[in-house]
Amino acid sequence: CSICLEVFTRPVSTSCGHNFCIECIQNYWDA
Repeated sequence: CSICLEVFTRPVSTSCGHNFCIECIQNYWDA
């Protein structure tokens, strides 16, 4: 994951094709 720099945990894909952990992207959007 490019946010937490760890192996994906419950990965999700964005419409632009990037992958993130679900927790990371939710925290990013809430910030």
